[in-house]
Parts: sequence; C-alpha cells; structure tokens
Amino acid sequence: MLRKPKAAGNPLRSFEEAAATAGVLLRTRGEAAGQILEQSIRILSEAMYAEYRAQMSLRPVEMSETDFRRAFARQRLDWLGRAVFGRRSRFALDSLQEALGVASAKEASGMAREGDEVIVDPEAFLARLKAEPGENRPIQRLTGLCQPKRLAKSCPDTSAAIEYVGGTHPNCMAATERFAMSVRAQALAGRPLRFAPVLLHGAPGVGKTRFVNHLARAIARLNDGFEALVLPLAGNGDTLSISGNSRGWGNATPGRIARFMAQSRYSNPIIILDEVDKAGGSHETRVADILLNLLEPEQNKVFQDLYLEVPIDLSRVSFIATANEPEKIPPALRSRMQQIEIRAPNQEELPVIAREVWREIVQGEGLEKFADPNPPRCLMHAASVREMQFIGREALYGIAMKSEVAS
Repeated sequence: MLRKPKAAGNPLRSFEEAAATAGVLLRTRGEAAGQILEQSIRILSEAMYAEYRAQMSLRPVEMSETDFRRAFARQRLDWLGRAVFGRRSRFALDSLQEALGVASAKEASGMAREGDEVIVDPEAFLARLKAEPGENRPIQRLTGLCQPKRLAKSCPDTSAAIEYVGGTHPNCMAATERFAMSVRAQALAGRPLRFAPVLLHGAPGVGKTRFVNHLARAIARLNDGFEALVLPLAGNGDTLSISGNSRGWGNATPGRIARFMAQSRYSNPIIILDEVDKAGGSHETRVADILLNLLEPEQNKVFQDLYLEVPIDLSRVSFIATANEPEKIPPALRSRMQQIEIRAPNQEELPVIAREVWREIVQGEGLEKFADPNPPRCLMHAASVREMQFIGREALYGIAMKSEVAS
C-alpha cells in the first residue's frame, strides 16, 4: 500500500479531507457502512495519488509543480463532489481568479504591471473554459493566453545587436539594414519592437532561416524569455496544425500559434513562416488563406483558433517569411510582405561566414579542446551555407577522432 508523503502540500491530504467529509454524513447509516467507506477512502486516495504521480510527466512546461498540484486536486475534488453529492464541489473553477491562478481579475486583465498586456479577453476565455466539461482538456494548456505578457522594447542596444548579426551574415546586409532601421525608428517613437511582414527570398541554402533565427536570439539576449516560433510550411497542407481543430471533432486540439502564444512571455514575439512558397493544401483548405489573415492588420487583431473560439490579438507579432521561389507565392499573399533578396555569399564574404559557422559547430558539439579557432579550408569550397555546415561537422569529427587516436 502506498504511503502518503509527509511533505506539505500533498494533494492526497485534500482528497482525504473531502472524502472524510462525505464519510461523516454517511456513517449515520451504521458502523458497517462506515468501515466500508473508510476502506473505500483509502483505496480512492491511493489511486488518486498514483494517478497524480503518473500525470506529473505530462505537466505543461509553463506550469509550476505547485500550480499543477492545485489544478489536479481541484479536478479530482470536483469529480468526487459530483459522485457523492451529485453537484459541483466548492473547489470547482467558479471564478476567473481560480481558473487563471491570479490574485484578482484586475491582474488577469493585464493591469498587474505597467506595460504588460493580455492578448485575449479573460472573461471570454473563462466562459469557453466552463463550456467544455471533462478532465485533461486541451484548453487548460492555453490559460497562459490570459496571463499579462511583456513587450520587447526597441532601443539602441537592440539595433546594435541586429547589426552585429548582420556582420556575421554579410550576404544578408539588405535585410539587416531594413530591420535595424525599423528598430531605430521605433526607439525614437518609444514604441515596442515589431517588424512589418517581410519576405526573405533567395536560392536554397544561402542562410535565410539561419539569419532569422540568429536575429531572434540576439533580441532574446536583451529580453529574457523572448522566443521565435518556426512554422515549417514546405509540403504542409494541414491548416488545422496552424489554426486548430474544431472541438466538434474527437481529436480537437488548438493550433500551433495558439499554443505558442500561450507559452510566450511576450505579446510581440517573432513567427517565422519558413518556405512559404512550398505551402500545400487543397483549393478549399489552402494554408495561404490562413496566412492572409495573419498578415492583414485588421484580421490578426482577432485571430481565430478553431478550437479556442476566442479571438487572439496577434497585432504585435512580427511575421518573417522565407522562400526560394517567391513567384510561386499567391500574389495576394506576396503583396502583404516587403520582399528582400538574400543572395549567395561572394568570395570576400565566405571567410566571415565560415568562421561563424565553424564556431557554432565546435561549440554545439562541445569539442572546443580539439578544434582550432580558424575554420578548415574545406569550408571555403562549399556551394552554400547549408553545405558549409555539413562539411564543417564532418571535418570536426575527423579532427576529434585523430586527436583521440594520437592521445
């Protein structure tokens, strides 16, 4: 038989307290019934605690163990109240504060700190939360949408960080100047960070997606917890993975954008639409139609996830798309983005890129003690940045193996 841990906050204690209350009401029917009830309480408590331990592995990364324990206890106590008394327990989600784990509705509305904001209506979210009965509901993973979110600021340091990224990606200088100029203008106006929709296009392997990822990392170094979402669109004709699946279906689930925004600490992250020219879909369910709504200012303020059914404000989000063949993008979608070409690096730029690629590979593999800081000459013969990464990794493994044999 499982023993109850002595640590404070054990959910088993809450379960036993609720069950004991039920036992007091029912013991008047006789001592025998009371003994049966006590045995049932023990079995139920042990089963609930075992289930709690099993579900800990499924805890959302954005939820602390304490919050998960409280939510689990509320769910099970509500179930117990329905089973014993035929009604909801007093621990059920009956208020906005309880549902979102905040101290007040004012905090949930984004007024906790100056500059914070929420991207959904908390009261509408709570109504949607109550409308879906059952346990382990996907909507419970979206409560982060109601949490006050920060705004990444535009400042001279941000502009300098972007220019540094451009220095290590010299073939992306046109895009670097565009982003840095946007940040400088926003800093003068005291506005938060946001890039108007941009399409970076060029031959395969020239480093478009790599550049945008490095751009997001540079911003993250100045804004703790800032993240970017990469949506791979090559061959993707499943609009439901982006905009969610209606809860009328058995496999109903929120889309990737809603899940990402729920986890994001910021209301103005970067979403990368990778290889948008290769997005698939039938005439009825084209991914391009979803992207049109994302890039249209009047539409992205009320983005609709089919599962959530509560508008999400994405007007602060920066959308950056990449493509190899921009002419294959529907004209209506292409017209909503500023197009910037990322050309292949020339002979003067190759050593700069090779040095940065080599440094990333060596650090990523943790083999600094085996490798020279200067990249091997074989990287200079690569036809693209992507091929440079492949060649560099193979060269590093060879150097490491030779060093091991020599030692």
